[in-house]
Amino acid sequence: MVERGYMGRDLKKLDNTRYDVIVVGSGIAGMTAALSIDPKLTVALISKEQFTESSTYKAQGGMAVAIGPDDSVQEHVSDTLKVGQGLCREETVKILISDGPKALAYLQSLGADFCHGPNGLDLTREAAHSRNRVVHYYDYTGKHIA
Repeated sequence: MVERGYMGRDLKKLDNTRYDVIVVGSGIAGMTAALSIDPKLTVALISKEQFTESSTYKAQGGMAVAIGPDDSVQEHVSDTLKVGQGLCREETVKILISDGPKALAYLQSLGADFCHGPNGLDLTREAAHSRNRVVHYYDYTGKHIA
């Protein structure tokens, strides 16, 4: 049986159980890593605070992804590089943004649902985006994803 759950500050629990894999960090990266591990393995997900204290859990906004009919990966890359003011690595930005639709599909396959409008996902605009490309779940997207 796979044990996948929050360990919190009670690290003594690790003394009583043998884990094949220990993932440190309960934000979206840690949760994704833990869920991606072979389900035959016993996994411990460790956080320095309560699960509800992670930045992911507290995130209100949404996930920017170029999926709208008036949007493109290149437009999203352009917006990101512009707001990054020379601090972003262009190749990294291109990879991240190109993988956005796959990341969205992965979250949806795990059960994350986002707000919908009459034409599909409700895309909103935040920050320096020139298009509506932010998928969200009301004002608690991070909590919903977590």
